[in-house]
Amino acid sequence: MTFVSKTNSNSIPKVLEFLAYSNIIVALASGSFVGIWQIQYQLPLSQYGYLLFFLSVSAYGYMHLAESKKPSMGHPVRIFTKKNKGFVLGLSLLSALVALYFIWLEGMQTSLVLLPALLISLAYPNNPWFKGIRSKPGWKLLFIAFTWAYTSTFVPLWLYGELPTQILMTSFFQVFFWVFALAIAFDVRDIAFDGGELQTLPQQKGISAALRWAWIAIAAVEVSLFIQFMQDQLSWQVLLARWIPLELSSLFLWRIKKKADPLFISFWIEALPIFAFALLFFSSKFFVN
Repeated sequence: MTFVSKTNSNSIPKVLEFLAYSNIIVALASGSFVGIWQIQYQLPLSQYGYLLFFLSVSAYGYMHLAESKKPSMGHPVRIFTKKNKGFVLGLSLLSALVALYFIWLEGMQTSLVLLPALLISLAYPNNPWFKGIRSKPGWKLLFIAFTWAYTSTFVPLWLYGELPTQILMTSFFQVFFWVFALAIAFDVRDIAFDGGELQTLPQQKGISAALRWAWIAIAAVEVSLFIQFMQDQLSWQVLLARWIPLELSSLFLWRIKKKADPLFISFWIEALPIFAFALLFFSSKFFVN
């Protein structure tokens, strides 16, 4: 199968484009949050992480296929999805089947707890039957941040963590605000493609003001992590492994303020949670808490 790319003949951009636009990177990012909690709180979450990965591939594939019916107008994801529709559809269906298998393994309780997120994902994109909830003015960003924080943090920590409510909610809001910040980058990428009725932050406030909101959200996560460290809830290894990607997030957002390269946003910004998990994984192997 040939994957169509708008980049040059360099193989590296084509590989990055494929990983980003086929929904693999976004799925790895969602699963990485589960991996972070597994290491940080020493919880048996690997099976749930696999479930979330395949659910994410399936959900984003469905959403991109639904949105691909719109005119492309140069939108990189719509172009990729249209050119590789058979592959995206097949990967999404296969991932849905694997996700159903993991849901069966996890049991009815996990299915019921995940139901709100599944309904949001189904109702999110515009499609021939109804107008998606992403079209509700000003709500797109909140739906994304809530769904990520709910599926990757609240559900696994609530079902398997037996953690104090304070730690559970702190972890939830750390992911919520980080995803909120990173999702603003995608609103910047899509500012030329989104209809004015969406009223995204870049549309309402301008790109510079929207990015300031993103930096404030990142700073809030950093303050939260430092407070946890001062309360002896985090080791210095965990603090650094989670702090460095946040600093990179701020740096990457500054970069897209200068140049909003779609592939940079779709791959490198999306991959930041993966980098956080990798840092935490290797620090847990080579350093003793």
